[in-house]
Amino acid sequence: MHSEELFRFVAVRAPRARRQPIDSLTLVEISPFVRTLLDNLRNDQPRSLALATVDGFLEREPVRQRSENDPIIASLIEFHDTVLRERPGDSEMARELAGRIFGAGRSALTGQSEFGEAVTFARDAILALKANSEGRPGLLARYTKAMQAAALIQALDADRDNMDFAEMRAVLLAPILLPGEFEALQEREAEFEVEAEPSTPQRGTETSELATLERAVAELSAATGGLERGETDDDRSVSINLSRAASSRLSLPVRTLLDDEDIDVERDNFVSVLDSVVSRRNALATTLAAEVDEADDDEAFPVVLANAVLPATGGAPALPMDPTFADPSTMPPTTIGPLKPTGVGSLLKVRQQIKRYEAVGISHVQNVMRSESRNRSTSRLRRTEETFLIEEETTSEEERSLQTTDRFDMKSEMENTLSSSREFSVGAKVSAGYGPFVQVEASTEFGTSSSSEQVERSASSFARELTEQTASRVKQRRRTQRSTTTLEQFQEDNSYGFDNTDGDSHAIGVYQWLDQVYDMQVYDYGVRMMFDFTLLEPAAMYLKAVESQVAKPRGLKAPKRFTLKPDEITESNYTKYVARYRAEGVQPPPPLLRTLAHSFSHTSPDGTPTQHSADAMLVVPENYRAFQAKAAIMINELSGAALPPNFGDGEGSFQPPDENRVDILIAKNRLFKVQSEDDTIEDQVDAFSHAEGDLPMSLNAVNIVSFAATVTIDCIRTNRALEKWQLATHEALTRAYQARRAEYEEQLAILAATQGVQPDSRNPTFNRIIESNEIRRISLMMLTGQRFKSTSVPLSPQAAEFDFGRMLRSGRYAQFWETAIDWDNIDYQFLPYYWARQSTWGRLLTENADPVHAEFIRAGAARIRISVTPGFEAAILHFLETGDIWSGGELPEVTTASYLAFLDEIAERRGDEETPATDQPLGGGPPTEVPWGEPWEVRLPTTLIRLRPDDTLPEWEQLENGTWQPAN
Repeated sequence: MHSEELFRFVAVRAPRARRQPIDSLTLVEISPFVRTLLDNLRNDQPRSLALATVDGFLEREPVRQRSENDPIIASLIEFHDTVLRERPGDSEMARELAGRIFGAGRSALTGQSEFGEAVTFARDAILALKANSEGRPGLLARYTKAMQAAALIQALDADRDNMDFAEMRAVLLAPILLPGEFEALQEREAEFEVEAEPSTPQRGTETSELATLERAVAELSAATGGLERGETDDDRSVSINLSRAASSRLSLPVRTLLDDEDIDVERDNFVSVLDSVVSRRNALATTLAAEVDEADDDEAFPVVLANAVLPATGGAPALPMDPTFADPSTMPPTTIGPLKPTGVGSLLKVRQQIKRYEAVGISHVQNVMRSESRNRSTSRLRRTEETFLIEEETTSEEERSLQTTDRFDMKSEMENTLSSSREFSVGAKVSAGYGPFVQVEASTEFGTSSSSEQVERSASSFARELTEQTASRVKQRRRTQRSTTTLEQFQEDNSYGFDNTDGDSHAIGVYQWLDQVYDMQVYDYGVRMMFDFTLLEPAAMYLKAVESQVAKPRGLKAPKRFTLKPDEITESNYTKYVARYRAEGVQPPPPLLRTLAHSFSHTSPDGTPTQHSADAMLVVPENYRAFQAKAAIMINELSGAALPPNFGDGEGSFQPPDENRVDILIAKNRLFKVQSEDDTIEDQVDAFSHAEGDLPMSLNAVNIVSFAATVTIDCIRTNRALEKWQLATHEALTRAYQARRAEYEEQLAILAATQGVQPDSRNPTFNRIIESNEIRRISLMMLTGQRFKSTSVPLSPQAAEFDFGRMLRSGRYAQFWETAIDWDNIDYQFLPYYWARQSTWGRLLTENADPVHAEFIRAGAARIRISVTPGFEAAILHFLETGDIWSGGELPEVTTASYLAFLDEIAERRGDEETPATDQPLGGGPPTEVPWGEPWEVRLPTTLIRLRPDDTLPEWEQLENGTWQPAN
C-alpha cells in the first residue's frame, strides 16, 4: 500500500553556501587582460567598456582552437574527465594518473611556465566567455573543466597525501568564483526612467538649454554673497563682479553655458551678466511656447474582447512603414531589472499512511440475563426524489453499526482548512502545484544562519498544526441531491437476536469504538529558486486600456498626468501648465530684481558754502536681499574754502584751496564724491553681503553751496521666495489637474453607460486570464528591466516580410522567459488600496460581479512570488550576471559570490555529492523525495465498533514516555 499525499506547501528560506569555490584571481597571476577588464568594471560605464575589452580578446585570441589543440589545456580536460570516471582512491593514484596523461613527473608539472601560461589563458577565457559566449557553445564548459583540473593538480602538488576520491571530486565540481567587480554588469541599465514627452532632436536640445538657463539664474542669484569690487578698463570707475571663489562654485553646465555666451563673470558686471542670462532664458522660453504642442502621447492600447482583438481607437488598424524594419540595432533587450533572488523554496509534501486501528472508549454494553432470549428486527427504506438541491450542512453523527463505517477524509477536509485560513482571502491566488508559501525564517537575506534542523522543525510544525486542526474540525459534508422523475425505492429487513436460555450465567457484551491511526511524514521534493517582491497598482495598464476603449472613439481625451515636483516648476514653464489645466488663482513669480531709491538735496539759503547732514531708512522687502548700492551725486558749486588734508574716510588726500565733498553711509558701505578745480574723484557703487531688513543711511556734505544725490539699492530675490512661489503654484496646478481629471472621469462614466462597456460583464475565467497576464507582464519588466519596446519583430509595410535573424532572436528571448519561470505556479496576493496613489483611491468604490476581479481593480499593490523552473536556475543566474540569454549547451558553474549559495543549494539537491555523472544539467533530473523531520501520528474517529473478547471493562496504563496503552 502506497502512502497518500495529503497536501503540499513551500518552505521559503535563505540559500546556504556549502562548497569551497575556486577563486579565479588567486589560482594564477593577474594577466594584462584581466587587469584591463577589472579597471573597466570599476569605471562609471562598466558595461560598454568591459564588453569592448572582452570582444577584443575573443577576436584576438584563438579561444576555440586552444581549447582543442593546446596540449596542456586538452590534457587538463582529459584529466578532469578521467578522474571522475576511474575514481582514484587516494592522492598517489591520482598523481600516477596525472603523470600518465601529461607525460611528465608530478613535481615538474606546476613548475613549468607553459603550464602556468595555459591555466592563465583558461582563466582569461572563462571571464571573457562568461561576459559574451554568443556563437561559442561548449567553450565555457571546456575551460571550466581545465580550471578545475588545474586546481586539483595544485592541491596534489601541495603534498596533500590524504585526499580521497570524494575530496578530489569536490574540487573537480567546485564552482568558479568570478571577481566581485563582475557584479557591475548586473546593475547597468536597471534603473527605470520616466519617459519624456516626444520631441524632435532640436526641441530636445532647446529644452535642455532652457533648463540650464534656469539653473544659471538660480545659481547666480544664490552667489551674491560672493560679489566684490573690481576696476573697469579705464581704472577710474568701479564694477561689481563675482569673486573667483564664488565663480568656482558654479556648476559645470552653468560655467559651460556662460563660456558659450562669451560671458566672464569675474570681469563683467554682475547685473549685466544676470540681465544677459535672463534675456536669453525669456527669449528661448517664448520660442518654445510658440511651437505647436506635441500630439497626445497616450497609447491606444489594444483591448481584448470576447471574440476579437480591436485597437482602442475603433477603426481598422493601419499598416504604416515601420521605421525599425531596416534598423539593425533593433534587437531583444540586454537590460537587467532590479529583481534579485530572495531565497529558495523547498517543495514539501505531507503524506499519510494508515498505520493501525485502536479500540478506545466503550460504545455500548449489551446485557442478556441467564435464561433470557432477545430478538431485534430493523427495516431500512431508501427513496430518491427530484429536488435539485445543493446544500451545505454541518452534522455531528452518532451511529451504531456492526459492519460499515463512514470515512473521515483527511485530504478533502484539508482543502477546507486551507480555504478557511485568513491568509488566503479574496484576491489571493495559491499555486495548485506548490500550495501555500510558508516563510520558515525571519529573513531570506543571504546572511541568515538558521540551521537545517531549525528549518525542518519550522516546516514540520506548520504541517503538524495544519493536520491537527483539520482532524479536530467537525465533519463538513457537501451533499448534492439530483434525481430523475422516476421514484426508486429500496427496502432492507434485518433480524438478529441473543439467546441465553441455556446459559449458566448472565451474558455481557462490551463494545468499543475503533479509531484510525495515521502516520504523517513531510517529504522534500527539491528546491526552487524564488523571487518575492511587491509591485504597486497592478491594474494600472488594464484600467488604461478599458478607459481608452471608451474614450477615444468619442474624442474624449484624458488630461495629461501632472507629475512635476514643486522644484521643477519654473518661470518659463508654469504658464504652459496653467493653460493646460485651466488653473485659477496662480500668481506670477516674484520679480528677480527690485530696486529701492531715496533722494537727498540741499541748497545754501544765502549762497555761501555750508555743511549739511541728513538721515534716512530704506527697508529691503521680505524674501529679498540687497546686493548692490549706487549713488548719483551732483555738486553744483565749487568753493575755495580750505579743508583738512585728510578729510573724509582717508580714501583720498587733497590739498586746498578748492574742494567740495558729499559722503553717504549706507549700513557699513560708504559712497562719496570729491570735486575740485583740477579733478573729480568719486566712489558711487559698492557691494553688499547678504544685506536684509532695514538699511540706515546717513549723508554728510561739506563746503557745498548746493547738491543733489539719489541712492538706489539693487535687491535680488532669495531662493526661499522662489520656493514659496513654486509650492503655491504646484498646489494650484495639482488642484486644477484633479478637477480636470474628475471632469474627464465623469464624462467617461456617462459614455461607458451609454455604450454598454462594462468590465464586470465578462466571464470570470477571462478575468483570471487578464489578471494573470498583467501580473506576468509586470514581473517580466521587473526581471528584465525593459518595457517590451524592442522584443517585437519589425514588419514590412505589408506586414508580410520580416528579418529572419531578428525573428529567431526575439523568439528565443520570448521562449526563454515563458519557460524559465514556472508561471503555472505563480503565487500572488492583492494588497489594500492605500498603497496606491491617493488620486486612485476612488477605485475603492468599484463594484464588480466578480469579487476577485474587483479586488484586482482596487488593489494598491500585489505581493508576488515566482519560482524558477527546475533546470533553469543557472541560466537565470547567468542572465542576472550578464544580461544575456544562455545560448544552449552545458552551463558550467561560474558565478559571483552573490549567487554562489544558490548554486550550492541546487547542486546539493541534484545529488552532486554522490552521483559521479558530469553531464547532468544543473537542477535537472526527476525529483526524489527526502523525509523531513520525524513522522507523527494523527488519530481519527470512525463509526466502527468492536466486541471485546470477554466481559471485562477496558483499562489503560501510562508508560514512562507519557503515552497511554491498553492494560487488558
